[in-house]
Amino acid sequence: MKRFRDWELPEFDSGGWAYKTKTIARMYGNKKEDFVEYKYHNPYGWRCQNPGKLKIGKNVDIGCFSYLNAKFGIDIEKKVQVGSGVKIYSQDTISNTKGKVILRENCKIGSNSVILPSTIIGKDSIIGHALLFCMELKSQIMKFGQDVQLKK
Repeated sequence: MKRFRDWELPEFDSGGWAYKTKTIARMYGNKKEDFVEYKYHNPYGWRCQNPGKLKIGKNVDIGCFSYLNAKFGIDIEKKVQVGSGVKIYSQDTISNTKGKVILRENCKIGSNSVILPSTIIGKDSIIGHALLFCMELKSQIMKFGQDVQLKK
């Protein structure tokens, strides 16, 4: 896939924002002193709290404005796509729940969806946009609509 040709694991700044620092070398003339090397900060536009507990596989695409709370672990396997504005929580202080979230290989999460603690999204599964999701979804399943699942 062309868009993943130069894919690299992101770094995180002190605020949890994902980025990748790139070094660019420019030659402004023919002399050695005309060679300038500098770094620039390329923000991805998504944030992770507790990035040390976030595991990301190769060729993962996380959309801008997404938020990941990895306090109790988030595993994102290879080729996963997460739409913009998605919120993934391994801890929910409102319902007082916590647990690892797992997004299996090649699954897709639609924009503005919310994934709550202890959720597992199966391989090749698709979650539609703007869903609240808090259960296990088996492999190769599509889930759309506005129904909410409550756990007790």
